[in-house]
Amino acid sequence: RVPSSSAASAESDPRPCQARAVRLRASCRIFGSTATKMSRPNGDEGVSETARDIVQQYKEPIASFHAEVQGQIRALHHLFNHVAMTNGKSPFTPPAVAMLTGITPDQLKSASEQGPIVTVDQLMDAFAKMIPPGDTAEVFEQKVVIHIQNELKRIRYAKSIMPKLKPMLTELHKAVEGDTRRLYEWFLELVPESSRAGVPIEAFSGMIMQTDPKETKIDLQSFLEGVENNIEANDSSDKLVGSIQKHLAR
Repeated sequence: RVPSSSAASAESDPRPCQARAVRLRASCRIFGSTATKMSRPNGDEGVSETARDIVQQYKEPIASFHAEVQGQIRALHHLFNHVAMTNGKSPFTPPAVAMLTGITPDQLKSASEQGPIVTVDQLMDAFAKMIPPGDTAEVFEQKVVIHIQNELKRIRYAKSIMPKLKPMLTELHKAVEGDTRRLYEWFLELVPESSRAGVPIEAFSGMIMQTDPKETKIDLQSFLEGVENNIEANDSSDKLVGSIQKHLAR
């Protein structure tokens, strides 16, 4: 499912993504359906040896992140967008990410519906391409590496609590029959009241759940993935469980 134009317009606006612990992630499912339309990048033009040397200093956290997400381009797209938006930049489009990571024709041919798999060397080069002339290793660490480390921590935490949450989330989804609005009402309760205006139902459906905002229902897999992708490292599992139980009791 590729989000509609209304989701796409939300993707270009970074303001909702600045709210709290809710990661309004730009939809990346387009990678699977449009992989064959992506053009090959123009090599490594413009990448300096200085930039490569800087990135090499942080190979350990970059390689750890790559291993955790198994090189899946959707996860890397999420990371790139998070880094961009926290630094006041616009999010990357899927073709831009394909160009940045240097996806080859062979990788496109072998891609699953989740999109092509990026190698760790391609990811290292992608970060080198992001470094503007004059930036130091310290600047790169502050602007990029800290976010890689935080995202890695978040992913690992989310994976650790999902086995506990999954049966309850599945039960909640069944109880509301996948109804978009009712799932949105549950999710919104987890967002600080001061940030809720930045999470309209269209953003919840199109960006968090990666479902066409025109759809009135969200399938179970999209719901589970959407929740896992938006769990923060400081989100209490007890709070999540309590919120689910509250809605199941209604």
